[in-house]
Amino acid sequence: MLDQTLRSIVATVAAGSGVQVRPAVDLAPAEASKARAALSGNLGLCLGVDLGGGRYLTVAWGTGDVEFLLAGPYLRDHMVSSGANPQLDSDAEARLSRALEAAAGGLREIAGAPRRLLDSSRQIEILSSAVIAISGELQLDAVLRAITELARTFAAAKYAALGVPDASGRLETFITDGMAHSDIEKIGRLPVGRGLLGTLLRGHGPIRLDDLAAHPDAIGFPEHHPPMRTFLGVPIVSRAGEVIGSLYLTEKQTAGGFTVEDEQLIELLARHAAVAIENARLYQLLAADERRLHQILDELPEGVMLLEPAPNRVVVMNQHARNLLDLRPQLPLALDGLCAECEFYDASNRRLPIEATAFARSLITGEPAAREELSVVTPSGVRRTLLVNSAPIQLDDTSGAHICVFQDITAIRDADMLKDDFLSLVSHELRTPLTTIHGGAQLLVSEGERLDPGVRSELLADIHQESARLAALIQNMVQLTHIRAGRVAFEPEPVLLRMLAQRCVRDLAELDPEREMRVDVAPDAVAMADADRVDEMLRNVLHNALKYTPPGTLIEVVGRVDGDSVKLVVRDHGPGIPERDLAHVFDRFERGSQAASGTAGMGIGLYLVRLLVEAQGGTVSIELPDDGGTSVIFTLPRAVGE
Repeated sequence: MLDQTLRSIVATVAAGSGVQVRPAVDLAPAEASKARAALSGNLGLCLGVDLGGGRYLTVAWGTGDVEFLLAGPYLRDHMVSSGANPQLDSDAEARLSRALEAAAGGLREIAGAPRRLLDSSRQIEILSSAVIAISGELQLDAVLRAITELARTFAAAKYAALGVPDASGRLETFITDGMAHSDIEKIGRLPVGRGLLGTLLRGHGPIRLDDLAAHPDAIGFPEHHPPMRTFLGVPIVSRAGEVIGSLYLTEKQTAGGFTVEDEQLIELLARHAAVAIENARLYQLLAADERRLHQILDELPEGVMLLEPAPNRVVVMNQHARNLLDLRPQLPLALDGLCAECEFYDASNRRLPIEATAFARSLITGEPAAREELSVVTPSGVRRTLLVNSAPIQLDDTSGAHICVFQDITAIRDADMLKDDFLSLVSHELRTPLTTIHGGAQLLVSEGERLDPGVRSELLADIHQESARLAALIQNMVQLTHIRAGRVAFEPEPVLLRMLAQRCVRDLAELDPEREMRVDVAPDAVAMADADRVDEMLRNVLHNALKYTPPGTLIEVVGRVDGDSVKLVVRDHGPGIPERDLAHVFDRFERGSQAASGTAGMGIGLYLVRLLVEAQGGTVSIELPDDGGTSVIFTLPRAVGE
């Protein structure tokens, strides 16, 4: 009886806590020796010990070398997760400790008294106290299975079952113990609550029978069902008086049928089982509410974090916050850990320690923080500008929790910077051609026929050249605005890059008739792209090559098929681009060191090229050949079948 009870206790506590529980007789010698050393002089106390690989609880139930239980390994919140061991917070560890202590008390009483003198009700009280102690940690299915196993053990029955009805009174859950899985498969369909089982579900009290077939409500068994004669059925009644299940026991294993004492034991277990089932159902409802709350939080367009003090940590982080910070943390996460992953900066670009950030400061001082700007550099190197609001919320009398909301205002700040840069450049770059046009036109109007024909021709040429430059600047700005706003439509079609390159080179050659320009594009270099956008990209790059290279130097356009792509290279033989500028040549308003030479431009040509290429599924990059000059390299999708 002692060994059977010991095994039942171990299985119940283990199922309820999710932590492995072993009696000393099952331990390896090294584990048993360490556990006994920890228990020395502490008989009956539940102690936390470290046996390597995690935390353990151990409790003695006797004075012998093998009279103790060991629960573990598991991890506490502050311990590094191994990914294999379960984690228990302080409350869960306390419940497991109480369950082990209750189990040890029961084992001591069973071991210390003759079986005939042991009150069976006391056994059930001891074991059910272990169930109650851990029921808050149990999933409903685990609670039902533990109760079913306990009932079969203490009633000395061959078979046990526990049924739970739905709202209509039909059995929706039916847990069995003692019956082989192969027998269950042979029987097939589980009972739905008719006959004698239904009588118990309707709340008519316990039923104890020496021959269940003799009961007027019995309807027999289905084919392949094992024979059953003696029967004990006890309804499980909630605190509100509702029948929420029934325990069914058959085939008493000792002489005679089930006794009055058996009935009393199972009734007592049923009362405790009702509490455990209600607690498990409440746990399920709370878990469902928590899942719904997390789903709602994850759908919000802002990042949301819930912070708790002492220790300062993040306990909730919605999906948008994880994306903004580029984190996938194991929660709870210490604020120091958050700072170790991300870098934070204020509006003046000063790096902040974690305690100086708006959300941490609000948590520490208890004061709200409203609309504070904060920049973060994520672990992947992305920099974002966030607007932070943080305020205390009262979860309980002493929680001190804070809710923190992040809004990503990177695009807004980006637009502000774009506007400022744009206005600065426009005021400079548009003023130069307008001054030339206005001055030349004014001179032509005022002097007219008195000007030398050569001077007049020169003034008209300047006006034409500067007006063309002005038109190009305005066209690029308009195009850039449309692309960023998503108002540019792309119409992919097979594009013969050779013909397109020849046309662009022919047109741009008029700007510098003395310049040698070559086209070497393979006839099979056919891209699937928008021809007008490719033309615009190529003209921008060629125009840059004309502007930034000395007169008379060669410019080449080379195109080849490269797997599923086509590669187009514009190579010049000028001074090249300084390496310090390479990382930024495709940024907006970036003109690099060569802008100091006085070459006109707004620095949006290559930025526009990058946007146009990437919008068509291509790439653009720059290489510096060993023999000097610059190569701008495009890749575009190859036209299938061409």
